[in-house]
Amino acid sequence: MAKVKSDQFNGALAKAGPDIRLFLFYGADEANSAALAQKTRLHLGKDAEKVDISGAQLKEDPASLVQEAASLSLFGDKRTLFVVGKGEECRTAITMLLEAEKVENPVIVQLSGITDKSATAKLVASDKYALGCISYQPELGHVAQSIRAMAQEKGLAMPREIAESIARYTRLDRRLAGIEVEKIALYLDAEPGGRKTVDNVVMAQLAAETDEDALAPALNAIMSGQMAQLPAQLARLSDGSLQPILLLRALEARAAKLGQIHTAIRAGQDNNKAIQYAGIFPKEKSNVQMQLQRWRPAAVARLTERLIDLHGRMMQSSQDAIRLLTQECTAIAINAARSKRR
Repeated sequence: MAKVKSDQFNGALAKAGPDIRLFLFYGADEANSAALAQKTRLHLGKDAEKVDISGAQLKEDPASLVQEAASLSLFGDKRTLFVVGKGEECRTAITMLLEAEKVENPVIVQLSGITDKSATAKLVASDKYALGCISYQPELGHVAQSIRAMAQEKGLAMPREIAESIARYTRLDRRLAGIEVEKIALYLDAEPGGRKTVDNVVMAQLAAETDEDALAPALNAIMSGQMAQLPAQLARLSDGSLQPILLLRALEARAAKLGQIHTAIRAGQDNNKAIQYAGIFPKEKSNVQMQLQRWRPAAVARLTERLIDLHGRMMQSSQDAIRLLTQECTAIAINAARSKRR
């Protein structure tokens, strides 16, 4: 049929006839490819049986794709074949599928590591029974715009600055950004058609929604550079007594508070009042005062950037979250300990 860009795909899908047997999704924006592939599956029949096949399977046995596509289920129910692979490992299987005389079940293929100049992409683009869709690497402004659109659908009014912040720490991944929008909507009890405002106060409150007592020992060991206490606190990440995402949010919230207090002090506010107005609990006051000395304004700004980057990496690689967080927390604590000696 053709090759289209991701922003043209909805129109192409609506026009696609029943003779289209293969839908190929590829390109640098893999999250968007995955979302469009899922949308296509639901369009083809949300009640249809989903048959998952790996690219590695098809590389080993290319003919199996045609066999599955041509076979009927035991009770005659609809089926959709869903293939996830990489590179050119599915090319032979796709060629056989497109050359087959007849198929019963549509095939959706999502491939990483290919471009529109790859052999598989060219094959699909030139075949009347196939539709290819390429998702190029998104730009910050485009992702922020889509985040605001997602927020509006959930009943949220989100400023561009906050949408851009979410886009940055999710590394322009629309799927991860969607999870963040859903989280905010739940926190504000938003409903479609409503208009709950998302501002910096809301974002800080959401980040601070943690168990203060459980987190305080680890948080202060890291931010104050308490190297003797650090190993035992980080070990809690592995034994399950401390959740990685909660510790990360606590670090983000503490960095935000330190920045807020520094700004108030520079504006002439008394140190104690600045801490009080920042919403610091009395039992944490001495720890925050110490950390204000360890983390000067420029250092807080750098720390905030590092935490945003860490958040994005952890969300993209959840299986490595503990390792990534442990490494970064150790680096933060070392920096704080060095600041103490300076």
